[in-house]
Order: sequence, then structure tokens, then C-alpha cells
Amino acid sequence: MKNTYYMFILLSVFFLAIGSCRKKHCHDPKNPECENYDPCFGKNPVTADFIFGGLAPIDYPDYTMCTDTIFMSGGEDRRGLDYGVVMKFQALEPNAKYTWKLGAETINEKEFERWFIKSGLPGVYQATLIVEKTPDAACFPKDDGKDTITKKFTLMPHYQLPIMGKYKVLFEGSKDSTIIEIQPWEISSATQFKNYKIVDSASVRYTTLINFQNKRDTVTHFLFDGFPTGNHIYLFDSPSSYNPHSGRVDLNGEAITGSYHYGNSFWNTLVKYSFKGRKLK
Repeated sequence: MKNTYYMFILLSVFFLAIGSCRKKHCHDPKNPECENYDPCFGKNPVTADFIFGGLAPIDYPDYTMCTDTIFMSGGEDRRGLDYGVVMKFQALEPNAKYTWKLGAETINEKEFERWFIKSGLPGVYQATLIVEKTPDAACFPKDDGKDTITKKFTLMPHYQLPIMGKYKVLFEGSKDSTIIEIQPWEISSATQFKNYKIVDSASVRYTTLINFQNKRDTVTHFLFDGFPTGNHIYLFDSPSSYNPHSGRVDLNGEAITGSYHYGNSFWNTLVKYSFKGRKLK
């Protein structure tokens, strides 16, 4: 009897020790078995926060929505053709009632797209989102389930892109630095010509890339072969191919980096180019 009693005591101490040890080493606020369990962990009050930005004209593998200034305001180019930017607006709160105010328009979707053409002239605009949803009263007793947020955005002309300018760069595999240019020019020759005329030096939609093959005379003039945004340019495989590629040029302060392909994908002549450099004053 006495041995049974001692055995019971030992087993009780043993299991208590295991339980205590397990509890001590369990630190997961999402696990109800842990000592730091928090039933409100990861939850938030109802919010009307949203993201927005200009969309690329085609699916670029590494493109993300730009949420600051949009450099493709709407209007007409010198030929009288309409141009502009497609913008996407997306609420972050799931499964709620949404009321957007964009200009004179009211929208009731979680996300939507709008094309800013002639109505999207350069200037400051704003979008307002009102969200209504049954709140989590247990975690947020003061939340009434309603929230309103207004955000402003600026449409600017394409020719004012910060990435426009001259750069001194070193191409990978080269010993000497060289000069490249990214200009808001519309030129007379469509692509890769040395002798060209500048038709418009402040184009609202065209971009000219000079010396991007490190031949000191090459010019690429694109409208649909790449997508420029604030400090970035997303490029296709080449000016003769419409297959999206993760080629891009990035400006960070005064420093610029680029990695992309040029050539002809059909004839298997694509060559990779990479460079690093700085903007010239």
C-alpha cells in the first residue's frame, strides 16, 4: 500500500514536471494551449484602408502597383490621339460593405479599375472609401464597424518622370564607363537607328533609350515595348518582341542599375546587358 502511494506521488510529480516544461516552452499567441495565447492576436478593427496605383499595360512578372505619384496623366498627344493611365483601387478589409467616392462617381465594389484619359489631366485628385462591417466586439469593444479614409494622388505628365536624364554607367564586362540616356523624346525613327530627328522633346507618352546596347550609337524608341513609372522602367525582351521579361532599370537617389535583354527572341539572338552608374547633373 505504501509503495503504491509513493508510486502515485512520483507519477504525479513526473506529469506535473512535463506539463510545466511544455507550458514554459510554448510561446505561440495563436495556440490556446500556450501560456501567451491571445484570442485577439492578428485581428484588427474595421478599417477603410486601401491601396491604389497605375497598372502596367501587360503582365510584368515583377511589377507592383505604384501608390504615389502617377506619371501618365490623360489628354491628347501631338497627333490628337487620346492617352492616359489605367488605375486600380483596392480595399484591404475583406467581406464588408464598400462605398467609394471618386469624383462624381460612387462605386460599391471591393476593387475596381478606371481609365484616366482626357478627364485625368495633370493635377491632384482624391479617392474616399467608406467601409461598414460587423465588428469583433470581443476584441474591440469600442469599434462601431465603420471607417472612412481619403487618400490623394497626383497625376503628372510622362515627360516629368524622375528617371529621365543622362547617366554615366559601367556595363558588366566592360572596362570603360559610358553615357546612356533616358529621354521623353518622340523620334523620327521607330527603333535602333543612329540618325534620327527629335519630333517632340517633351512627349506625353514616348520614351527614348540611348546606348542601351553599349554600342555608343544605338537608340531605342518605344511606346509599347516598356512601361515607365516613377523611378523604374520595366522592359520587354527586346523592341521586337512582346513577350514580357523581368528586365528593368531602377533609379535609387542618384544611383541607377539596369538588367535586361536586347536582340531578337525569334532568331535566338537575345543578349543580356547589365550596368550600374550615377545620374549626371
